[in-house]
Amino acid sequence: MQKILIPLLLLCFVALAAQAWDIPFLNTDESKAEELYNKALDLEVQDQSDKALLYYQDILTRYPDTETAKAVRKKLAEAKESEADVIYQKVLQAEARQDFTQALVYCRELINRYPDTRSASEAQNKLADLEQAQQVAQARQQQREAEQQQQEAQQAINDLYQKALQYEALQDFNNARLYYLDVLNRYPGSSTAQAAQAKLNKLPTKINRYLGYPDGTAKDMVTELMWMHCSVGQKWNGSTCVGKAQRFKWDDAKAIHKTFAGYNDWRLPSIKELRTLVYCSNGKPHYLSMGKDANNNYSGCQGESGKDHDQPTIVKAIFPNTPSGRFWSSSPHADYSNYAWYVNFNYEDDNHGYHGGSKLVRLMRDGQ
Repeated sequence: MQKILIPLLLLCFVALAAQAWDIPFLNTDESKAEELYNKALDLEVQDQSDKALLYYQDILTRYPDTETAKAVRKKLAEAKESEADVIYQKVLQAEARQDFTQALVYCRELINRYPDTRSASEAQNKLADLEQAQQVAQARQQQREAEQQQQEAQQAINDLYQKALQYEALQDFNNARLYYLDVLNRYPGSSTAQAAQAKLNKLPTKINRYLGYPDGTAKDMVTELMWMHCSVGQKWNGSTCVGKAQRFKWDDAKAIHKTFAGYNDWRLPSIKELRTLVYCSNGKPHYLSMGKDANNNYSGCQGESGKDHDQPTIVKAIFPNTPSGRFWSSSPHADYSNYAWYVNFNYEDDNHGYHGGSKLVRLMRDGQ
């Protein structure tokens, strides 16, 4: 009996000592925990970290008070710190390239996934600065985009304006007007729109052989003479002639001095100059001799006036509301000192009339 009791007592003593002194090779839980730990290490070597983590969790669940469990906690904490630091380095890299939006994404991911790590604490300290930097960067980006849009808009305006200038240089005034109007309609507040409006204010309308200007003048592209749209006595309202044309005796007509459209050298036309205004709407002029002072160049229109061609015989779109009557020239008759030449735009003929007679007047000036 004594032989049996002594070994049993000795075994109990050793077991109690192993538990009290935490001797691994005598502690059954510790040895089991170590066995699991070694398996986990082997799995890590085989790059099977997910499976290794299951063993670590098993140790913490089944043997929480062992030294091995303590080592596992330390290992997992270091792993967390390492993973957290990897994300934190991404935060720093994004911040360095001023991609504050991405830096904030990494920062919040770090704080949510690894809240108790040192890196999470540093990320938390950076969060407010990154948010402010993001706001500043977004404001700058919006400003750059606005400036870019403004530059693109200005380039578009310039392109339209340049096309208008090109058409104007080609004397294609209709297309030039369309492009100037396009600038005004699409970009009304721009400085280019102001320039386009200034151009429109002076842009002529090309009709027949004339350029009709908004200031009340017209240029004959053949003779290069400049004419008033309106007969003397009428007024130009920007689009047509209004009021009643006046009649003058020849001496009074020659004495007219008028400043108009910025010019003060307006005069009565010669008979040769005045004849150039005769226009036959049927396109059928004819010529007769009327004497040496008329330069043997009587001009008229074939057919019956008012029936075969329009009255008055003048380009009415350029010279609106022209009376169908006789207009004085400055040319005196060579043989009759009291007579001077005129053109009758009612019957499209020229003839000489007595100085004391009253006739209509249209002024012109030499072209430049």
